[in-house]
Amino acid sequence: KTSKLHRTKKVQKKNETNSVCVNVPSVSAKEKLEQCRRALHPSSVVKELASMPTEYGESRMDQVLGFFQHFSRTYLDASQQGNVVDSKKSFSLYCCGAPGTGKTSTALRCMKEIEKNAVKISTTNCKPVVKYINVACVPSSDAVYREIAESLEGATDTKPHEIKSMLTNGISSTRKRSRPFVALILDEIDSLVSQANAGASSRNDGETLLQSLLEWASDPNCAFALIGLSNAVDNVAAKRLKSLGKIGETIVFETYTEKELLAILRHRVGSDVIADPALQLVSRKVAATHGDARKALELTSNAVSNCVESLTEEQLNDTSGQCPLVKLPHMLRAIRADTTGIHAARIAGLPQAAKIILCVAMALSQVSPSWKVMRLGSLKRYCMEASKHGLMDGLSVDHFHDLVQQLSDAGLLITGDNPGEELCHQLHCDIYELP
Repeated sequence: KTSKLHRTKKVQKKNETNSVCVNVPSVSAKEKLEQCRRALHPSSVVKELASMPTEYGESRMDQVLGFFQHFSRTYLDASQQGNVVDSKKSFSLYCCGAPGTGKTSTALRCMKEIEKNAVKISTTNCKPVVKYINVACVPSSDAVYREIAESLEGATDTKPHEIKSMLTNGISSTRKRSRPFVALILDEIDSLVSQANAGASSRNDGETLLQSLLEWASDPNCAFALIGLSNAVDNVAAKRLKSLGKIGETIVFETYTEKELLAILRHRVGSDVIADPALQLVSRKVAATHGDARKALELTSNAVSNCVESLTEEQLNDTSGQCPLVKLPHMLRAIRADTTGIHAARIAGLPQAAKIILCVAMALSQVSPSWKVMRLGSLKRYCMEASKHGLMDGLSVDHFHDLVQQLSDAGLLITGDNPGEELCHQLHCDIYELP
C-alpha cells in the first residue's frame, strides 16, 4: 500500500504569540537575535513538538500517528482480551522523501503522542514503547538489538532470537502479556542497504538486521513494529530494501511549498524580529529549488548572523524594542552567499526576453536607489527601448508579467503588490542578487 501525501494548500498564518521567538521590549536586540538563532536550529523542533502548528503537515501526521495507534490498539487488545492478530498484517512503515521534508520531525512528534497516551493505558507493563535510533550514530547491528532489549524489562540477552522470544511472550488467549510492545523508528534506514550489492544475493550486516526486523514486524505473534525513515524514493537503495522483507505501508513525503515553509518560519520566529518580507523571500527561494525546510532554517539563521555583524555594540545592547531587526538586505546577502555560482546557471537557462528584462532592471538599479523600485509598465517600456531587433515589441503585458514572475521564482528579482495603482506590480531590484 502506497499513499502519496498532498498537504492542504490553505495555510493560515498563526498568531504571533504562538511563535517560538517573540518581541519582548525589555530584552536587548542581541538577546532577541540569539533567541531567533536558537529557534531556527533544526534540533529545537524536538523541544517544541507539542506546540508546533499542523497546517503544513496534518495529513502525514494523521497517517503516521494512525499507524502507531493501530499497532498499539491491536496488541493491547490481543494481550488483554485475547483477540487474534491478523496474520496478513505487517506492522512496518516506510517513510521516504527528499531531505528536509519533515520525516524525522513527524515521527518524533508521533512518538511523543504515543508516550503521552501510554501513561493513561494502565499501570501494568503492557504498554507501547517507542524507540528512536539514527542508524548513522550506532556502530553495529548489535547496538540496535541492545536498544530494543533495554525496552523490555527483565531482558538480559541481546541475541536476536532471545529478543524476539520476549516480544512474543503473552500474545495468546491463555495469558496476559507482561512486557511492553515495541515500535522502533530507524532513521536513515537506507544507509543500511548495500547499493553495490543491489543485484546480489549476499547480505551485509545492515541488511541482515533489516531482514530480521521486517520478519518480526510481519509475525502476528511478535509485538513489534518497524518505522523506517529514508531519503531513498524508488531508487536502487529503496528497491533493495523492499526486497529484504514485507513492508506494510509506504508514505512519500513531498517537498514543502512556499506557504508551508513560511508557516514554519513564522511559527519559529514570528514576524517581529525578522521582517516578514524577508521570510517570504527565503520561503519562495527554497520552495522554487528543493523545498527543504532545513535549508530555509539555515538561510534565515545566516540572515540573523548578517544582522548581528552589521549592528554596533550600542545597537546590540539597545532595549527600546525597535523591530524588525533582520531585514530584506540581510536575507539577500545570506541567499547570495549560499548560491554563489548557481545564479549563472539559472540565468543561462532563461528565455532571451527574460535575460533582457534582468539586464535592464539591474542596470537601472545601479544608476540610483530610486530606480530599484519601478512599475511593471515602466520596466516594459525601458526594455523595449534598450533592446534591438524588436525582441520585446511583440510581448503583451501578460506575457511580460509571466517573464518577470519567472525571474522572481528563480530568486533573481523581487515583485510586490501595490493595489492602489492601476499597474499594481512593482519590481524591486538589488545588486546582491547578481552573482
